[in-house]
Amino acid sequence: MAPRVTPPTREEVRPPGLARWMVKHSLRSREREEGLAAFEDEFADHLAETGDLQVARAMALRIGWESLQQAYKPLIDISMYVLALLGVILAAAALLMM
Repeated sequence: MAPRVTPPTREEVRPPGLARWMVKHSLRSREREEGLAAFEDEFADHLAETGDLQVARAMALRIGWESLQQAYKPLIDISMYVLALLGVILAAAALLMM
């Protein structure tokens, strides 16, 4: 006889840990608890709406990634400019050494 498997209730299902980590580290420390609670509520609502755990987890990962990118966008932009400038300097140095 196979054991019965009961699906988890809404309160037992949480977003993936990676998504929670991305959302947590994209928020300021004083906003983290409230932001994570809102994120988990949104995840639970999406799961209840679709009924598909995979789709809800994919949505949570997408939201986490977008929030992390938005929080660190200025840093990413500055580093891209620095890398481009270093590339130009190294190319000029290589041309001068020829």
